[in-house]
Parts: sequence; C-alpha cells; structure tokens
Amino acid sequence: MKKAVCFAVLALAARFLAAAPAGNEFSRAIAYYLIGDVDLAQKHMDEHFARRRQPTVRLAFILLLKDDKWEATKKFADYLESDRRNLEALTGISLANADVGNSLAIDNLNKVLRLDPGYAPAYLCLGHEYARRGDFPAAEEYYTRSLKYAAVPEFKVLLADLYLRAGEAQKALDLIRPEADAAPGNYFFALTAARACLKLEGCAPAAYIEQALRARPGSREAQLLKGQQLLRAGELRPAKALLAKLKFSAYNPEYSLTFAEVLLGLKDRDAERYLYEVFAQDPWNAAANKLLGLLHLRRKDASVQNWIRRALLAGMPAAELRAAFPGSAPVAPPSAPAFAIKKLQWLGSRRLLAAGALRSGEKERLLVLDADTLRTIRSFEYEGAIQAFYPSPRLDKVVLATSAVENEKVYLYTLNAERDAYRLSPVVGYALDMASVLVGFNGSGTTAYVTDGSLPELAFTAPFSLPGAYGRRKPIYPDYPFPVYAYSYADGRWTQLRTRSALDAVPIPAVRRYRTVAEASRRHAEMAKLLERGSGLDVTSSVEMSIQFSAAGDAFLLVLSDLKNAFQAWAYDGRRDLLTRFDESMFLGDKYYAPLDLIAFHPERDEILVVTRDKLRNLFQFNYRSLLYKKIASSALAALPAPDGKTLYLLNERDRSLYFSEASLERVILSPFSRRRFDSRRDLAAIVDASDPAAVYVATFNGELLKLDEEGNFSGRQVALAGALHQVAPDRRRAAAFINGRLYVLDWQE
Repeated sequence: MKKAVCFAVLALAARFLAAAPAGNEFSRAIAYYLIGDVDLAQKHMDEHFARRRQPTVRLAFILLLKDDKWEATKKFADYLESDRRNLEALTGISLANADVGNSLAIDNLNKVLRLDPGYAPAYLCLGHEYARRGDFPAAEEYYTRSLKYAAVPEFKVLLADLYLRAGEAQKALDLIRPEADAAPGNYFFALTAARACLKLEGCAPAAYIEQALRARPGSREAQLLKGQQLLRAGELRPAKALLAKLKFSAYNPEYSLTFAEVLLGLKDRDAERYLYEVFAQDPWNAAANKLLGLLHLRRKDASVQNWIRRALLAGMPAAELRAAFPGSAPVAPPSAPAFAIKKLQWLGSRRLLAAGALRSGEKERLLVLDADTLRTIRSFEYEGAIQAFYPSPRLDKVVLATSAVENEKVYLYTLNAERDAYRLSPVVGYALDMASVLVGFNGSGTTAYVTDGSLPELAFTAPFSLPGAYGRRKPIYPDYPFPVYAYSYADGRWTQLRTRSALDAVPIPAVRRYRTVAEASRRHAEMAKLLERGSGLDVTSSVEMSIQFSAAGDAFLLVLSDLKNAFQAWAYDGRRDLLTRFDESMFLGDKYYAPLDLIAFHPERDEILVVTRDKLRNLFQFNYRSLLYKKIASSALAALPAPDGKTLYLLNERDRSLYFSEASLERVILSPFSRRRFDSRRDLAAIVDASDPAAVYVATFNGELLKLDEEGNFSGRQVALAGALHQVAPDRRRAAAFINGRLYVLDWQE
C-alpha cells in the first residue's frame, strides 16, 4: 500500500513539473533568440532542458535556432498532439510561425496565457510580434507585462529597442542604464545604453561603448557606435580610420550613412558612393537626402533644392535644413500625420480616400479627406485589412475589397458619394470564398461586377489550369472557371451571372481578355492545342508560356519560350479572326538567343515593339505580316509608347555607375520614321508620363520630376515619388503621397 501511494505521489509530481511555469533560463533563452543572439539562446536553452528533460521539445528548439522553421514547426506540432498544454512547445510553435503573415503566432501565445496568465515568455513573444507588425502600444504593453511576471533584465533590451524605434531615446536610456551599470559585462545592456545615449544631446556614450567592446572586442555594432561618437565629436580622421576597417556581411544603412557623413566632412569623393548606396535602397531616407544635398551644394549643382525638398518631405525638420543650407527657406507643404496608409484613391479633384491607421495600434479605417486641407470629412470602420479600391468611371462610387487573414476570404464594401455625403455599406452580407477579387463597372456606374482575383495569374501564365481533386489539374480554358457576380446600385441586388451572353458583357478587363483567348481556342485548333500543352506544364519545365494583350484587349500574343527559341509567338487578332505565327529569329537571326520584353503590340498594323533582355538591350520594331523589321536603338533602359501608337519615348544608357546609369531621352516617330534626342539632361532614370506631347514628364536618378516642353527644354517640376505610396489626381495637377508617417498633397503637373 505504501509503495502504491509513493508511486502515485511521484506521478503527480512529475505531472506538475511538466506543466510548471518556465524558469529564468527558458525566459532568457527566448529573450536572446528575439534579440538575435543564437549562441546565448542555445546556452540558456541547454541549461533549461538539462533540468526539464523534454527531448522532442528540445530538438524542436534546436531546429528553430538553426532557422529551420519548417521542420521546427512539424516537431512542435507532433509533440502538441500528445501534450496540448505544454507551454514551451506552444511558445516555440508561435515563434516558428511568426513570419508566416497570419494570426497563428498570436493565437498560440494567447492560448499559452489562457493556460497560465503569468507566463512571462508568452508576454515577451507577444510584445515582439506586435512590434514586428508596427503596433507599438500593444508591444509596449506586453513587454511591460513580461517584466511584471519575470525578473529577467534581458527583457528590457527588447523594450528599450522599441522605445528607440519609436523615437523615445530618453525612455530607452532610463530603462536600460541601471542594468548596464549593474552588469558591466553584459554586452547588450551596454550596447543598448550607448545607442540611446548617442541620440540624446548632452549624453556621453563613450563609457558604454567601451563597456560593450570589452564584453565583445570584435563587435562591429559597437565599433560603428564608436565611429558615430567620433563623428559627433568632430574627430573625422580617427572616425574614418575606424570605419574603413569595418566590414558587414550584409548591407547596413546606418554604417553607410555614418561613413558617408565622415567622408563628406573630409571632402572625400567616396562619400558619393555610400550615399547613393543608401538612396538606391531607401529613396526616402531623410539623412541620405540631406547629405546628398550637401554633396551637390559643394559641387554647385542645380539639384540642391530638390534634395532639400526631398529631405523635408522625408521628415527632416525645416530648422535643421535651414542650418545646413544657409540662405534656403524650406517650407513643408500641408500634411497630416498617419501611422500607416495602405491605399489611396482620388474622388474627383477635391476629395481623397485613404485606408489605414492614423496611430500605432489603432484599427484600420477608411478616411474621406479634403484634398486642400487634409481634414477628415468622414471616417468608417470595416472588417479585415484593406486589399484594393475599385472606383467607378465617375468616381462617385468605390468598391473596397478587404481580406480577413484568419480565413483568407474577401469582404466587399461600397462607398457611395453624393456631393459631400458619404455612405459605406456592405455589398453582400458575407465573406466571399476568394483570396482576392477583380471588380469592374458598367459605363454609367450603376452596376459593379465581381470575379476571382486569381484569374490573370492562372489564365495568362502557364500552366493554364486549376488545382483539382487528388492532385490533378483542371484546364482553365475554354469554359470560364470562376463565378461572376453583379451588384445593382439601383436595388442592392447581388446576383450570379450564368449565361454566356451575360459573361460576354462583363466589363472587367481580365474577363474580356479571357473570353478573347477562349474564343480563339474555339475557332483555331492550333490555339486549342497550345493552351492544352500549356495546361500540362509545371514549375520544373524548361518551357515557359504566357499571354500578352493589346491595349484594347481584343488581340493577344501567346508567347512560348524554350531552350531553342526564346520568343515563339502566335498573334491573334480577334477583330479579323487572324492567327499568325512567328519567332525571334525572323528579326534577331538564328544565332542570337535572348529573352524579349514586349513594349507595344499593334494588331491593326501587325506590328510589335520588343527589347532584348540582355546586356545589349536592343529595341526592335517588327511587322509579322510583311516580316520587315528595324533596329531602333541599343542600350534601351526604358521605353514608353505614347497614346497615339506612333510615338515612342526612349531612355538610352550613356554611361553606367555602381548605383545608377546616365541616360538621355529620345523621341521616335515610328511612321513616318524620325527621331530626336534631348541631350541637355543625362541624369534621367524613368519616363513618368507621355500622354501629352506638349509636356512629357521624366524622373532623374536624383529623385526629381522634370517636364520636357514642346521646345525640348527641361524644367524641374516636383520631387519624383518613386518609393512612396502615391496616386496622381484625375486632372494630374496634384498627387497624394504617404511618406514616412505623413500624408501630403503636392503640386504635380501643370
């Protein structure tokens, strides 16, 4: 009897230990994993599992620390099948799923807290997950709670880093300084204290930097901080000597900017290389734009004002710019703060629609804004996260598609505008079983049509098929595979279209293009065989097949690429019901193998414009009926046809540097053939708008928007908005842009 009681007590004790809260070693291991130090995470994880033997869970964490998240997830999941209440395994599987982009990580961590409301590692991981998603208030709350339930000072490193990201250096220093003073041998305490100190006036970071270097003499991060300290002290030559020896395994913008500023102060020509390296990666880095402005000021370049404007829009204070550029008077245009703007849409020229969050941690909202003042006129809530806007032709209605991450379905709303009255309502009262949608309106805007958004990817790029049962694939042609719905604004009816005549009238461009291809397959056996062949291809095939359309969508090129020919094409003209086959050897020759990019397709003239996708970048005009061709240009960086179909604007590369190419603009009239080159600017990088022959707009590699007038003269118009979420107004006079936490409405074209 005594023996049985003894075994029962031991069994209960073992069960209690299996569900016991994590000790400080496990908490430290999780903290160091989130900080990014795998070695320290492994050390503390080993100490934890030496006391709490769980071989499967330990193996799963070993895989996680090796960044094998797929295998780690499988191990954690297998273990949780037998022990669904294991807190370490639930924490581990949440970390393995953190980068998936869904809510699994948060769901698993909340499950941990339901099992044990005082489990500190779960609070820490939730804080890190919310910080990764940009929800700073929620991240701060969970980090703070983790410190309430565990006396683990390493947790403070993550909270201090959050404060630094939020621009609250003093809070970061106040939090981490006591730990750095109490534990001078801890590298991360010293490094974080030094980072915070460097951002504060009157704070001396030298002691903490030396402390970090004593803990880890080879630390590149600590040496970079020392270089920044020397720069701040004006000791440029020692800073250059130190920074020149540093080598990071990956691009480090902080290093590039620091070294560039040191070199600029020493009038070293290498500053340009580091500055353009940062600018190429992040064109709205405020410090990079300011330093590039100083570089061009020294060269007495006319682009200085452009750099000042860019730095101002990127968030650099006007006072700081006035001090750096004496005589300048930068004035920021009207703007409104916003934490995250995900989509923009103009409602005419006076109103602007924006979807996003005004403050960190807030739920997404739909905002109707006055375009002159950026004052919020109306604000609406919606389910899910914004996916896309679909405006009606008159811009008085907009269909919104939002997605719910947890079930990968789409919610549809419609915004109706009547003068200054706005109303948001669901299109249909349930989520559509689609990952995305396509929406089109009839000409009067009284009916909206909806279909599956995966249509272009599945129908216009091989394999032309849908996944079916038992791993089989179902051809996507010739019968339209997705439901199509119509929503009537007159009576609010939502109906599914089923007849072929109804589908033929659907105004969604992708649906009309699909119908063109399907009709060609019915009329031409050769096209049907090609589509059948395409439906059997897979990702391992050496054959690629795609369909590209004319501007009107009633003609297309089916392009096949294999090891023999890079461009075999079948041109179908739906208006004439003509199918013509050709390949690149007809204008490149038999010995020239190069993939081609289609620039323009004019079925009415039986003509294509293509550029070779190789180092030569040769541009050809080819008539596949007469077989006549002309080589128009080489070294073509960009080409944009004008709406008239006869004019082509080209950027031709003249010289190449590490991060940009010098290019000049050329206008080519295809019929009758003529050309004119505009050589006064050679810093061009993109053709922005060629819709008006009297005013062509181009962007420079310095981020400036230029206007080319009828006389062939360039003039600065505005900053170029590449790299920023933006939308141009219907009249093209203004553009809305979201840049580094602020929403602007800028003058655009004249």
